[in-house]
Amino acid sequence: SDYDRRLNTCGGRAVEERRTRLISAARGLPRPADLLALAQQRLDLAVRGLPRLDDLTAPAERRFKEVAARLDAALQRNTDIHARDLLKVTARLSPDTLHRQRNDAGRRVGDLGKRLDLAARRVPERVAQHARLPALQDRMNNCAKRRLEHETNRLVGLDKLRLSLNPERPLELGFALVRKADGTIARSAGDLASGERVSLKFKAGERDAVIDGESSGVVPPPQPAPPPRPTPRPKPAASTDQGSLF
Repeated sequence: SDYDRRLNTCGGRAVEERRTRLISAARGLPRPADLLALAQQRLDLAVRGLPRLDDLTAPAERRFKEVAARLDAALQRNTDIHARDLLKVTARLSPDTLHRQRNDAGRRVGDLGKRLDLAARRVPERVAQHARLPALQDRMNNCAKRRLEHETNRLVGLDKLRLSLNPERPLELGFALVRKADGTIARSAGDLASGERVSLKFKAGERDAVIDGESSGVVPPPQPAPPPRPTPRPKPAASTDQGSLF
């Protein structure tokens, strides 16, 4: 129809006009090669400044080769060591060695069996000895008690003897101890002169005194000589054989 024709004509004109404008705008824009030229130059300069791939991998490759060589040598030494150890073990595992070890083990087992048999035979004797232990313990306890009582009585007697021989015991009975000026003990009236200063020691304290009067001249009778002490008889030598408690 006429409307469609006119619409197509208007559309074609609009497209041509837009195409003309686009071509004009494209002529004013720079070319893609011109836009990428500067970046390409920068990229080329940057690539030239970088080291080559071979230069980067060369040190690592050298180290890898050194480690590989050392690893091969270490593996070879380890293999040799294990081979020598294996030879030593196989030499020890020879049939003669195994038979000898078995014979030694058999002898040890036989010795242990003999010792066990001997111990089993001694079991009744050990049981009897252990059965006597309570009676022996009672005897030892009774002996210890008697010895303790004896020593206690002996200690009491020695304490009584000590008290009886105490030179100050007469002071408790009301007597006094007379000492001269030089500190010696006056044992009789004849030992003291008239006017001599003495010291009287009582149970509770001391007092000074002066001797008055004359001595009566009475001389105390001489004390009888002590009887001779009997010669102790030699004791028989104690036997060192205590016997068996079992």
